[in-house]
Amino acid sequence: MLLDFSKPILDLKGKAIEDGGAVVTFASVVETVLLREADGSNGANKLERYKLALKISNATAPIALTVDEAKLLQDQVKAMCGALVVGRLDEFLNGAE
Repeated sequence: MLLDFSKPILDLKGKAIEDGGAVVTFASVVETVLLREADGSNGANKLERYKLALKISNATAPIALTVDEAKLLQDQVKAMCGALVVGRLDEFLNGAE
């Protein structure tokens, strides 16, 4: 499945979330999350997270993630984000958003 990370993250009412007037996209959130350390992380997967952040950042069209990349992304987002972003990412990765 191809994923368009430039899509906005929606609030519970279906409206795009904004930060300082800019629409918050999946790319903007996951790139930041992938490059930061979660509390209690031993940093064992830093290189994999960097490569995935780079892949998403450089995308000019929808991209495909491997199963391992999707799992890495979900794990990092679950460790660092609130329920709304975790839920919207789950929907996004599973084609329901």
